[in-house]
Amino acid sequence: MFTAAGWWEQFSANLLADAIVALAFGLGLARYLGRQQKAREEQKELTRALELLKEELSFNCDQAKLANKELGQGHLLFPLFNTSTGDVLLNNPQLVTGAQVDLMSHIANTYNRLHSANELYSLLFDPMVSAGRTTWLSNYDWLAQKVIERCSEAVPWLQDSLKMCDTAIGTEE
Repeated sequence: MFTAAGWWEQFSANLLADAIVALAFGLGLARYLGRQQKAREEQKELTRALELLKEELSFNCDQAKLANKELGQGHLLFPLFNTSTGDVLLNNPQLVTGAQVDLMSHIANTYNRLHSANELYSLLFDPMVSAGRTTWLSNYDWLAQKVIERCSEAVPWLQDSLKMCDTAIGTEE
């Protein structure tokens, strides 16, 4: 049988072992829950970034359709495309690595097309503004046609990017 001293030794040893197991389990659980919380926060951040991109892409899609109409009539509008949000978000490594590769690749290609159209448009817009005109001169018709072509080419890319953002936002919530 157990003696009083033996019983206390056995009880203390079991208590210490249980405390070590509980501590290890608690630390492991806290680490796991911390990772889960971090993943949820990153997912929220990614969803918010995609919503911001979607808003800007939607504006740019409407702007491309308006540009096709207005530039076809000889009118200048400003700005042509807004790319500030996309530029900031596409340079965020957490967003780029956290999102689907095909989504980010397509959005990056879309923004490249928008930048190209903006650069061509600045070649058309700047001389006209400095001359105090709201329409372009006939010797700039070829450049205006290139800008209209770029805007027309950008519309399907913008629409596809919008659909992909909708899909990504829908699957991430």
